[in-house]
Amino acid sequence: MNLTGPLGAEELVAHSLESVLGAALIPHGERVIDIGSGAGFPGLPIAIARADLSLSLCEPRAKRAAFLRHVVRVMGLASTSVLESRALEVGGQTFDSATIRAVGDPSGWLGTAPFLRPSGALMAWTTQPEALAQQISGRFGLENVVAIPGSKRRKIALYRLR
Repeated sequence: MNLTGPLGAEELVAHSLESVLGAALIPHGERVIDIGSGAGFPGLPIAIARADLSLSLCEPRAKRAAFLRHVVRVMGLASTSVLESRALEVGGQTFDSATIRAVGDPSGWLGTAPFLRPSGALMAWTTQPEALAQQISGRFGLENVVAIPGSKRRKIALYRLR
């Protein structure tokens, strides 16, 4: 369906493993929203690895949302749902944690993060955790950074809503 561009099997495996690495940062039983799920990273690998989580894959584009619904159905991911909308339009739902990867400039669309409960967590797969921390410092504080093994630049950053 051309959801990721030209990626080889090795790159897809790397993205999956990076996603699962971040899953370890999410406490047991949380409600999680994966914002801009696209081709399913990091949301789908997290859903597969962590059946204890209630995971919502949030994707506004119909073609990608249809793909995600298909994968959720075929994989039997009972605690995973697909929201075909933007994160700021999820209808008053609140989540314990949010994940983002390759979703542009979060400082432009994140706002007051109404989709997160007070003191909720935002996890970002990024190459510049400190720069992102500066961009969202009005609402979030940088709490933890996990280096991705085998990568010189890629990291998973955990921010906490103030």
